[in-house]
Amino acid sequence: MEQLDLFDCSNVFIASYFTNDRDCAHYNKEHTLIYILSGELEITENSRKTILHTGECAFMRRDNRMWLQKRVKENKPYRSIRNICHSQYR
Repeated sequence: MEQLDLFDCSNVFIASYFTNDRDCAHYNKEHTLIYILSGELEITENSRKTILHTGECAFMRRDNRMWLQKRVKENKPYRSIRNICHSQYR
């Protein structure tokens, strides 16, 4: 069962859960820190690929476009938590 939950923590934490592999184009309006709880995330940015595994995290710059591939691994769903860092300076 797929879902996207937004927790009421000043609207800065977002949790994602997927039981099937998912691909998506993504654009960050703000700096974002993502932590992988389970599964695998492949980030492609300007033909550069980064693969995150369970327990790893990455910082994604604001005003940036990327392609995300969220993968189920070893029969465990893809789960991640993102913290959106609202910046006061542009």
